[in-house]
Amino acid sequence: MSSGSFLENAVSAALQRYPTLHQRWNLIYHRMTPFGNYGYIHNQTDGRIDILLRAMEDDQAAQFAISESNQNEFSFLPDLQMTLSRYWLLSSYELLRLAKNSELGKANAKLQELHRRFELVRIPIGKFAIAKDDRLKQPLFLERYGDGPDFGPEKYEKRSNFDYYPVTLSSRETGSVGWWVIDVQNKGMAEIMRRELSDEFLDVFDPVVNKIIK
Repeated sequence: MSSGSFLENAVSAALQRYPTLHQRWNLIYHRMTPFGNYGYIHNQTDGRIDILLRAMEDDQAAQFAISESNQNEFSFLPDLQMTLSRYWLLSSYELLRLAKNSELGKANAKLQELHRRFELVRIPIGKFAIAKDDRLKQPLFLERYGDGPDFGPEKYEKRSNFDYYPVTLSSRETGSVGWWVIDVQNKGMAEIMRRELSDEFLDVFDPVVNKIIK
């Protein structure tokens, strides 16, 4: 079996596992056409990626619940899950940006906050910078995370040469990956999980799109 067939089978299995969610995503994207054809044509596949990710997340959470004995075994699945999660967030952000800037979106506080939460992750993983770093009153001193030489605290400020990338997380409860990011507006750190963003996206856009078509 070809690699493409394996991937197609994985997506098909995930869609069969979550048929109601699949219908919900399709309905949302179809009703997003008043924001422009971009939402319907280019983002429909993001719903299927979300469903594939949810299948991977549920399997990961189930594995965590059974045993930790295989934690040291090598696997490409975490890399694949992180890559797909990153793609889903960056692509979904663009549709969210269009909605946020529309007349309807400007009046929706939940949509505005959801956009802000997406942005907290999107800016670091897409631009290697802290979201809204122009609002920093003074430089931040950050230490690098992970293996490698210890350079000590490094100064970060807007347009600095210091590339910022958030710490990645994994939820034992949901199996979702996430990010530990700096939240300038709230002057602290924020833990943002991919699955939470997906749930919030669905919850926010259901009433929004229903209002559009009335």
